[in-house]
Formats: sequence, structure tokens, C-alpha cells
Amino acid sequence: MKRPGSSKHQFVKRIPADLKKRIVGMKLSIPIGDETARIIVTPKMEAIRCSLRSSDSHEVKGRQADAAAYVEAIFKSVRENAPVSLTHRQAVSLSGRVYRSWAGDLEDTMSIRFQS
Repeated sequence: MKRPGSSKHQFVKRIPADLKKRIVGMKLSIPIGDETARIIVTPKMEAIRCSLRSSDSHEVKGRQADAAAYVEAIFKSVRENAPVSLTHRQAVSLSGRVYRSWAGDLEDTMSIRFQS
């Protein structure tokens, strides 16, 4: 789907009525190519929307499929009250974020110690 006034395609997935109240406040990191779209579900949202950041139809199809698979996995997980399975790529990305956060905190702690 194209958004009016933009050459880029947009991902749109309606939020099922049975999940609407349960996913409010949930933070989603939808994979869009090599990047992620971060979305927080609000009570007024009827659908999850984000830019696919491309106008190339071949690339859009792949990104649409990846985003749809991610969102459907989230919906399935919420329905089953089970943890979400991560792909290898998502697990590596998450571990990198955790490491950078830990290393940043460690660096801040060390600089405070040496300043005293």
C-alpha cells in the first residue's frame, strides 16, 4: 500500500479485536530490510503501520512478507501466552544491543570511579 504524498510503500496490518486490549503498550521492532521500525501500540490504533522504506516492488514484497511474519508471530504468541521465537538474526541483533548497553554502563561506572 502506498501512503498519499509518498513514493514509499507502507506496511499495514489490522489489529485483531481479540488482541487489541492485550497488546496496548507493547513495543514492536518490526524488521524492515536491514533496519527495524519501532512502534508502540496505543489504545487508539486500529492497525499497525510503518514505512517499508522502498519503492522497488521486488524489495517491497520481501519486506512486506518479513514484517507480516513478525507481526503474525507476535499475535500468535499473545494468543498462546508464549514467548516469541527469534530468528538467528534477531537474536544476534538483540545480543548486540544488550552488550552495548552493558558496556556503556560499565564505561560510565569506570569513569565515575576514576574521577573521584
